[in-house]
Amino acid sequence: MITWLFALLKKTGGSKLLTFRIVQDYLIKFLTIFPFGSDQYVVKVEAGSRRKKGVQYECSVSGNGEGHITGLVAAKVAEQMRISSFAPGVFHIEQLFEPLEFIESLGNNNLRFESNNVTHYRALNIQSVR
Repeated sequence: MITWLFALLKKTGGSKLLTFRIVQDYLIKFLTIFPFGSDQYVVKVEAGSRRKKGVQYECSVSGNGEGHITGLVAAKVAEQMRISSFAPGVFHIEQLFEPLEFIESLGNNNLRFESNNVTHYRALNIQSVR
């Protein structure tokens, strides 16, 4: 709903109002008084081949505590960056780490892992659902 509202504001030019400090202050106050949303998160990955149509493998990680899991991921990446010797540059996490090993390294932390391809499934130390 909020994403739709901001998209509408942008499309109609109403988002220009957000450049005014007083509008920003009122919006922040409003969002503080009337919180919405939840702490649930879902990360879904689909993998396939360009030659073959369709998804060959998909998995997801979900749970509660979006802020907590974001902090865990950031801390784990920072720790690995400190103790490893990666080439300089800008990378996506999956370019530096094996996704399943990285998820496993996060520990239980109320994560739920789901996979639809048993041949690629590997036992994790987290709650697993097939």
